[in-house]
Amino acid sequence: MRALLTMILVFHCAQPLVAGQLPPLTVKEINLMLRSGYSSETILKDLSVRHFADTLDLETEKQLMQANASPALLHALKSGSNTASPHEVAEARQRIAQAKIAAQAAAQHADTQQAVASPNTQIVVARDSARAEADAHFAAEAARAYAATPQGRREARARWCAEHPIECEAQRAEGEIQSLKTSLWLQGIHTP
Repeated sequence: MRALLTMILVFHCAQPLVAGQLPPLTVKEINLMLRSGYSSETILKDLSVRHFADTLDLETEKQLMQANASPALLHALKSGSNTASPHEVAEARQRIAQAKIAAQAAAQHADTQQAVASPNTQIVVARDSARAEADAHFAAEAARAYAATPQGRREARARWCAEHPIECEAQRAEGEIQSLKTSLWLQGIHTP
């Protein structure tokens, strides 16, 4: 119950982050997209919309080539024509700050609600939490056995997201926040 409430609050708090434009792409995100099965053409389309907030050195270029990046994608990243503007980076940084503030407020609210819960409610929440952990463990074991291929991992992730849309959205939002932080850090802009 508490986990569900927390996930709902995280999803709600992450909406300001994803409500507008998506953050600029980083090398880490592009590498992950390639390894997840995205085509270079799809990434190029996304790059033209979101832009690139990172630098491409020889090592990262080699990593992208190992992940099957096309020469056109590598050229687009090297050319600088899709580089994110300082304004875009500043907006992304502001959205991270807003999401952090909203998440802190949601966490405080959840703690307050938990503190006023009766002991019986706390026992039920603990029991439900233990069941959820056991279910997650068995689901993870089954998924590991099934997901031996990239296609299997994509299909398993799609099924899980269809069954758990709120949790899936919350994980995606957390990944975007981490990506923004990484992107800003790589640019020398350190967030608190």
